Amino acid sequence: MKQDINMLIALVKRNNKIYFRDKATFFLSLITPLILIALFITFLKSVYTDTLLSSVPEGVTISKSVIEAFTGGWLFSSILGVSCVTISFCSISIPSSMMLFYLKI
Repeated sequence: MKQDINMLIALVKRNNKIYFRDKATFFLSLITPLILIALFITFLKSVYTDTLLSSVPEGVTISKSVIEAFTGGWLFSSILGVSCVTISFCSISIPSSMMLFYLKI
């Protein structure tokens, strides 16, 4: 059991070393979440808020803090989803020869 955990830790360290060594791949994997944040700041927040308020029946009031928390959670979930895909694709794109070079095997 302890050997399996040590092997897993070694694999995670190896993958992190490879991923963070290539600065271009690291930067490109973060572009999409940064674009989403910029879009949210510019106009998506008002779109999310208007959509939420239009779906609420008349006579029901929702506090501003609840609306902001909901739209923030909406943004956070979309950033998590996009980050999982972009980081995975950028990690897979590293050729195996580069991995051997970075690990100095």
